Amino acid sequence: MRVYVRLVVTNIIMHPISKKEVEELRFYLDHAKLDRKSHEVWSAKLLKNVYVFLIDRSTPLLVSIEGTIIPFIEKAKLFEDVLSVVHIDDGAIARIENGADVMAPGVTRINEKSSGPVIVESQSDKVVAIGVFFPDWKENMSSKKGKVVQNLHNRQDRIYKIIDREMPERRTGS
Repeated sequence: MRVYVRLVVTNIIMHPISKKEVEELRFYLDHAKLDRKSHEVWSAKLLKNVYVFLIDRSTPLLVSIEGTIIPFIEKAKLFEDVLSVVHIDDGAIARIENGADVMAPGVTRINEKSSGPVIVESQSDKVVAIGVFFPDWKENMSSKKGKVVQNLHNRQDRIYKIIDREMPERRTGS
């Protein structure tokens, strides 16, 4: 039986994830060492084609943007050893935090581990954004021109602001 919960202060509707969704998220759930017997994973629709997956209805773990699953920015460090990490120059941080894509001249180093999501970090290892590599990112890095990572999620975007506004209790659980 599927249970739907409407949060009192919001219009966000949540439900426990289905078996199909568990399979789609298995890589992340296993890597986060989430004991699914003692923790429930819920899905909440935030925007059109944007969902957040929450642990025990309050702690965001993953975000789905038009079918692309990425870590929620505050939980990205959990996946650092299995996802690619791009380090950027401190001069690029403000632009990327405001939604700009990562450009080749601002990249200081890349630790490529997968073709999936990419964690964008400052030189001091602070997570700045989550994105995906552009198809031609390697050529762009070689020429030191062009886009490297498409910025999908950061602390200034609508996803973060909605979660921050509607789920403030997550701060105690993160």
